[in-house]
Amino acid sequence: MVVFPTRAAPHKSADIVGTGFAIDRGPFVDRLRDYLDAEAQAGTLDFRSADGQPQSAAEVAEQFLGMICSQFLWPQLVRTDFVPPNPTDAAIVDEAVALMLSRYGTGS
Repeated sequence: MVVFPTRAAPHKSADIVGTGFAIDRGPFVDRLRDYLDAEAQAGTLDFRSADGQPQSAAEVAEQFLGMICSQFLWPQLVRTDFVPPNPTDAAIVDEAVALMLSRYGTGS
């Protein structure tokens, strides 16, 4: 089990790898994967690794969420001085989308 102190109670730990975390994000990851798969089927996205090997929509969904979580979720778990960005500021998500489109977009 991986545990980190919570900001509200630094002396206590939060289980971030437990069942609750996986269940909560599961439906969202499934919807994102399905959306990415539909875009690939439509020809607007092409999921290939840097060496040209095909990647699944599930792998790409994890990459996309990883870019966002690295700036929103993980700092909150490991830094006591982290101040989250304004929730209405979409810059982090917009940048993640731009990176994904530049990497996997077909221009169609």
